Amino acid sequence: MIPVNPDERKTQTQVSIASGNNLSQEAIQVWAYPNPTTDQVHLKITGKVSNQVIKVIGYNLQGQVMINTAHRLSEKQLRVVTKDWPQGTYLLKVVINQQIKTIRIYKQ
Repeated sequence: MIPVNPDERKTQTQVSIASGNNLSQEAIQVWAYPNPTTDQVHLKITGKVSNQVIKVIGYNLQGQVMINTAHRLSEKQLRVVTKDWPQGTYLLKVVINQQIKTIRIYKQ
């Protein structure tokens, strides 16, 4: 994604998920915003994901699991609460339809 303005680069992170087994499958895109965050981060998902299960596992850089949750998507957005997490860098592993992508987020 090419940001509309330079400030958008600071507030959202986008990743694309495409299956290596089926190249004709529509790519799923995930945006994490705001990034950096203070108390929550939103995951916006595009592509054919209606009524699909999304699994989110959040780790700190020491490998400690901060969140491990699964939701059936009725909407294309999911909120991850980070307010109790210490300041630092975290990795969110997003799994949709056996497709995996890792997003780095920053907690202030």
